[in-house]
Amino acid sequence: MSNSAWVSSSQIKSKPWGHEVTVSNSSNIAAKLLSIRKGKQTSFKYNKVKFESFACISGKLKVYYSNSNFFDEPECTLKSSILVPGMTLNIQCGCPYRMFAIEDSQVLEIGTYGNDSGIVRILDDYNRETVNEENGEKLKRCMQDL
Repeated sequence: MSNSAWVSSSQIKSKPWGHEVTVSNSSNIAAKLLSIRKGKQTSFKYNKVKFESFACISGKLKVYYSNSNFFDEPECTLKSSILVPGMTLNIQCGCPYRMFAIEDSQVLEIGTYGNDSGIVRILDDYNRETVNEENGEKLKRCMQDL
């Protein structure tokens, strides 16, 4: 059996916080360049199947993240960090996270499994569908302390 090489086109998708360019999407790995405008943030979400790494290429972001047991734990285990170029946020499946752009920012996203069907949004500023209002309220409370 022989492996293949090929050329493909990037796909640009507008998002309420900016846009994303999908540069590679196969059954095993996906790569995207996210452009997040200053003052905008992604939804607070987790993915059922994807492991993702987000490398800050330019700008400055505040990221919120926790482990997969966040919703089962009585105390708040939400953390926040500032990402600048050269830093990476690594997220395993089931772990909630959100990115807020302190400055216009570019982020390289590398993830397993190129399909976004496993996304579960908990909080969203752009009226997209969310689930489990109780978990969203817990996230809001925890974010106030960070």
